[in-house]
Amino acid sequence: MWFMKAVFLVLLLFAVTLARGQSTNTNAPVVHANGTNAPGFLQADPFSVELSKSFQKSAITPLQPKPNEMTLGHVQASGIAIEIAKTKQPLKLLNPFSPLTNSSPEDNVVRDPFTGKVDGLKVFAIHF
Repeated sequence: MWFMKAVFLVLLLFAVTLARGQSTNTNAPVVHANGTNAPGFLQADPFSVELSKSFQKSAITPLQPKPNEMTLGHVQASGIAIEIAKTKQPLKLLNPFSPLTNSSPEDNVVRDPFTGKVDGLKVFAIHF
């Protein structure tokens, strides 16, 4: 019985020593605040972080309209008829194994807003 008490006390002493060693020995750098007379809203945010790696500027490509859309001023037309008029080979639109350059089938489908089921095909639509 006394052996179990001794083992418990040794483990408790070890745990306390380990906890004290972790709390006093940190690797965090010391932060010194620079004194300034500037108003608070002009001072740097103490919680902000500067990234050590800078980002490279890249060229941003303008958004291309979908293959089934055409814009004339503020009026936008879309549908299967627009896609047939814009493509050079309209028979490729019937190919089920067509590449991803063509529009998605979802672009030319009209869905019921309440059930989400397909109501029909969008042959020609005008958006103001």
